[in-house]
Amino acid sequence: MDLSKIHDPSEKLKFIVDSSDFNFSRINNQAAKVARGEYLVFLNDDTEVINGEWLSAMLNVKKWVLWEEQRARHEIEELQNGGRKRPRSSRIRR
Repeated sequence: MDLSKIHDPSEKLKFIVDSSDFNFSRINNQAAKVARGEYLVFLNDDTEVINGEWLSAMLNVKKWVLWEEQRARHEIEELQNGGRKRPRSSRIRR
């Protein structure tokens, strides 16, 4: 791949050239060390984006999973607390 043809006006893309034998774990670890964003997404080199909203969709799923996890923890706390609910001000808000 000719990296010189990739245009990045934000200058946020970083390229790591590694000429050693292919090792998927090592490559991902190298990338993780230099990453500075809020999210780190690993994609296979043969991934084809078919919808421009793919990343937003993944992040929305992540938010939903985290909310469900919090809700489940809250329900467990109630069960451990003899079924008594916490005061309304401390409940999880979506």
